[in-house]
Amino acid sequence: MKKILFIFLITFCFIPNLSAKVESIDIKYNVNDPEGRCGNPKKNNCAAVATVEYTSKTVTYYMQKQVDAEGLIIAGSCRAHALMCAINTINGTKYSTLDLQNLLKKTSPYTGVLKANNFKIATDFFNIKAKGYHSDITNNKIISLIKESFANDAPAILFVRGYNTCPDLAQTNHALLLLGTDKNDKVVFIDSSTRYPNAKKRTIEELVTQCRVTKSTGNSYFTIITFPNAIDSNEESNSTGGSKNEYTGGSETDSYKNFITGIETSDDFTCKTIFINQNGEKTELKKILDSIFNAIQIITPVITIIITIIDYYKTLTKLADTKKANLRTVKRIAITAIIVFLPLLLELLFHLFGLYDLSTCEIGKN
Repeated sequence: MKKILFIFLITFCFIPNLSAKVESIDIKYNVNDPEGRCGNPKKNNCAAVATVEYTSKTVTYYMQKQVDAEGLIIAGSCRAHALMCAINTINGTKYSTLDLQNLLKKTSPYTGVLKANNFKIATDFFNIKAKGYHSDITNNKIISLIKESFANDAPAILFVRGYNTCPDLAQTNHALLLLGTDKNDKVVFIDSSTRYPNAKKRTIEELVTQCRVTKSTGNSYFTIITFPNAIDSNEESNSTGGSKNEYTGGSETDSYKNFITGIETSDDFTCKTIFINQNGEKTELKKILDSIFNAIQIITPVITIIITIIDYYKTLTKLADTKKANLRTVKRIAITAIIVFLPLLLELLFHLFGLYDLSTCEIGKN
């Protein structure tokens, strides 16, 4: 019995504390970085700058804002912001998200948007050891990966969904750079939209089980990105990046100003992502919906006119009452007007009541 107890104690002492907390995390918002990691420092501040004191080192994370002042950052860049923030900290480099954006515009699918199909291009180019996981990963595995990252003094990028699930973390879908846990075991993160101060504070388990992205989003993009051997990567790099890189970091211009890109948002499902393709043209779905709605707008008045003529013909032949026919005609005209002018009416109501997040997606407009 004593021998078993002794083995248990020895084993327990040498098991790594996968829920280890960082020593301290200090986050400042809207801070300028003169070295350009958050875009042109003369016009842009960082969304957040976090100084994290790990057990082995103290590092600073520079998170670029979702949208820059010059309009150079394309929509759908929360993933790119989070990845470049981690790359700069782990490798000791000074790149901006524009560096990654310009790289991805040169390679398939040529949109500049970070996705599952061009992730390896980014990690190879910027010489970073990172692993992306998609929807084929369990909650328990994600939780284990996050705890392992924190125990190894490394961050992790978790992709979360908003909607009615975790609306404090995202409108639809969003990338969070997880830094560690606080004294209450709640996850501390930064992101390009600075949601942390107003977000519900969750444990790792709560964050993953309640807020992870759906299967389709996880497959197209990611569910989690981890950075194995983050400490080794930091020791092997220098302040200007790996030897294979052509940049010295901190791009302040878009090298592809007239480049046609896919129209996306940080939250991946919007009117534009569904109804506009990568060439800026209407998708087949948009064309079909437009045709259906336009047909309804034409057919409805025609049917109204035909039924009204029949009604009044009946009154002339004494088969129907004139007052009732008049009342039915007024109702039909009102319903027809609503259908014909529905998009305009909805846009007016959304504007009057301040519902700017709602939209008719311009269905029925050519």
